[in-house]
Amino acid sequence: MLIQTFGFNATGKATGRLLSPGLQFGGGSVGAVFGTYPNQYGVIVANIELSASVSWGNDFNVTTTSNLFGGTTNTAAILAQDPNAIPAKYCNEYSASMNGITYSDWVLPTTSDLTECRKNNTLLAVPFNVIDGASGKSLYWTSYTTN
Repeated sequence: MLIQTFGFNATGKATGRLLSPGLQFGGGSVGAVFGTYPNQYGVIVANIELSASVSWGNDFNVTTTSNLFGGTTNTAAILAQDPNAIPAKYCNEYSASMNGITYSDWVLPTTSDLTECRKNNTLLAVPFNVIDGASGKSLYWTSYTTN
């Protein structure tokens, strides 16, 4: 799962659109919305699914957060330690176009981002899949690391 966050733009103005989970916006599906119009903010989920065969591949000794919206800082910290870290590198290089605009600010979610988006799973263009059939659990990479 790749995500990006939305909210206020560089001038401090809100997006100007009433957003709800599942709406196609910002190159993906709105996964979670907080606040009230016109001061909404939240998480966008990419309309693709990373292959279950994508492996992390490295051990990291970086401090990251599990807090909501921490994915940008976390992904940058992981890539600073190893620019080839998969899937952080994949997120960093991914872009999606929608309505003639290309969005390239994708990051790995935090565990909190993932939890909030899962609440709206049935509304997403690409719902979370059950990857581990034996346990019935969906397994997704996050940017939260523990030492």
